[in-house]
Amino acid sequence: NHQRTTMMYTLLPLLLTILQTAAAFTFQNNNAARTLSALNMVPRFSKTTQKWEPTSDKDTEGGYDLMGSLIRQGPMPFIKRVQDPDLYEQMVLKYMAGDGVDRLEAQGNIDAFLANPNDWIVQKNAEKRGAAKYDYAKANTNTGQLIKTTIWAMIVFGYIGRIIYVFWTTKGELVADNLQVIDQVMILQ
Repeated sequence: NHQRTTMMYTLLPLLLTILQTAAAFTFQNNNAARTLSALNMVPRFSKTTQKWEPTSDKDTEGGYDLMGSLIRQGPMPFIKRVQDPDLYEQMVLKYMAGDGVDRLEAQGNIDAFLANPNDWIVQKNAEKRGAAKYDYAKANTNTGQLIKTTIWAMIVFGYIGRIIYVFWTTKGELVADNLQVIDQVMILQ
């Protein structure tokens, strides 16, 4: 019974990681080929609410979810989206309006900015001088990169899960015992 419980706590995070990775790439109505400017749909700033507002349902379709942010640009955009989803949405809508791009491209750029503002600015300045445009919406989404990311996440979450499980089941006694041993060794030296 103990082995079954241990196996469940080990496999559950791995299964969830795999499922979330797959779910991150199921785009909702992804029409990246169409631009907002061609459809004359751009979010607008409302002076009464002091917020950017979508002008149609198309302004809120075609992006990716939280796991998409995590996979493309790492934990910083993911954490920012969880902490303040309204601010994130405002940033995306403002970028869509300012640059006339679709939601997918705007999200990719906002996530890249949140992950590393300095590198994002350097890339944008290089693009203004003629460098090739980097597609942040497709960053880290090739199959090889996804496999590496998934393996890395499974290892990290497996260790974290194991640490939590051991601490929870021993009620911290194992940590206290180890700290006492360390104290005894330090005294002997």
